[in-house]
Amino acid sequence: MNISESRAERYRTILSRLERSCDSNAANLADGTRLIGKLKPRADGLFSKAYMHSIYSGLSEDSIRDLANMIGRDLPEPLMDFYRAANGLSLFCGSLSISGLRVDYSRNPEVRLPVSLEYGNAIDLPKRSDMFAATERPILLGFYSWGKGAHVFLDPTSFGVWLAPRNHLSPILYQWPSLEYFLEHEIERMTVASKNIDLSPLV
Repeated sequence: MNISESRAERYRTILSRLERSCDSNAANLADGTRLIGKLKPRADGLFSKAYMHSIYSGLSEDSIRDLANMIGRDLPEPLMDFYRAANGLSLFCGSLSISGLRVDYSRNPEVRLPVSLEYGNAIDLPKRSDMFAATERPILLGFYSWGKGAHVFLDPTSFGVWLAPRNHLSPILYQWPSLEYFLEHEIERMTVASKNIDLSPLV
């Protein structure tokens, strides 16, 4: 097993912990997307297909190249390994999202895809992005939805990850040494926090 295969497998192992933390049913979609933690529907039937976590099916090498072409730059190897394991995430009822390749913008409720990595990297760039050359600009990887929102960035050189206010590159609110470390520790932290919160839709 080479370094890339090993790192992609570690991502899969980290994500598998989400399933062990949920008591509810899980489901596989036809495209390989994994839905984890079935939520209780409301009395009127709404949220009957709602899940706590969505792990979108990993990308092929061609799709990873399509993703890189979409944002007009090469992806760092650790990020490509992540996309081999998962085409982005929606965790803890959308509290944390990691963007990926979106190829369908229909309103079909059966289609589950990540937010496009294009946003924040090719369009709707964060403020002061012009301080960087296009290939050196931090990659806007995802976001937290709580409060006013916060964006998650990946440094294309050091591969470190940091959190900044929505639509800004700074100030750094928190940082992690790698994407792998970020996922492992945030999933653990949010899993512990979610034990004390009723995430079921209100009846």
